[in-house]
Amino acid sequence: MADIVAGWGTDRSKIAVIYNGVDFKPSGLSKEDARRKLGIFGHIILSVGRLVPWKGFRMLVKMMPNVFEINQAFRLVIVGDGPDKKTLESMVKNLGLERKVLLAGKKSQSELATYLAAADIFVLNTGYEGFSHQILEAMTAGIPIITTAVGGN
Repeated sequence: MADIVAGWGTDRSKIAVIYNGVDFKPSGLSKEDARRKLGIFGHIILSVGRLVPWKGFRMLVKMMPNVFEINQAFRLVIVGDGPDKKTLESMVKNLGLERKVLLAGKKSQSELATYLAAADIFVLNTGYEGFSHQILEAMTAGIPIITTAVGGN
């Protein structure tokens, strides 16, 4: 962001970068207990964010049939809400993925902690990002992360 602001003509001496912090508390649940609590079983691929096109959720849904060819036990769980929700719901239905892809909706911090505890891997497939709080939360929960090489990622 500092480079973008400098590109607007702002004197670099007037730009201060304040890095994101995280006040996220992991759930403390075991993976198995978290999965039981959520009623989701298998190898969980978790993605979290506002449901907008540049976050890449459509691509995640589209790739899942190929992932299932590798292992039927995978589940994609997307936590969040936004203007792309109806499009994603249609994609899941049209691809026949209702039992394999869960659009969980918006969740509280404590609910998100349970999803993170249940997950095997966190994916942030974004095309644009400043610096993701979701990545910090996944790191705090100790989950492996796959993301794109944009912004602060």
